[in-house]
Amino acid sequence: MDLEDLIGPLPAPLGRWMLRRMVASGVRYGHEFVVLLVRGADPDALASVLRGADVFAHWDGGDLLALLPDTDRAGGTRVADRVREATGAAVGAAHWGGDLAEDLIERAERALAAALAQA
Repeated sequence: MDLEDLIGPLPAPLGRWMLRRMVASGVRYGHEFVVLLVRGADPDALASVLRGADVFAHWDGGDLLALLPDTDRAGGTRVADRVREATGAAVGAAHWGGDLAEDLIERAERALAAALAQA
């Protein structure tokens, strides 16, 4: 058994903290990243699709938040598509563009709402 098998999704407060750390790192060092809001995926199924460097946490309303460090917009789109195909979940993606954590989550929520409306 790997250590990753024992960890699973982080609690929501830790996910919020990680998001703020990634925003701070992006501001300070220019690191790109993507957030995904995932609705309807089993955490184990999501974990099997993400990279080892990616972090995911429980989020509001039973959703999962995935943080994809060092990921550009195109990479985020590819991962979102891969998550949809592998889990059947609805996914909202947002690429960090210098915005605040709250604005980034709001964009991901709008993308998730749009994905749900298309379904």
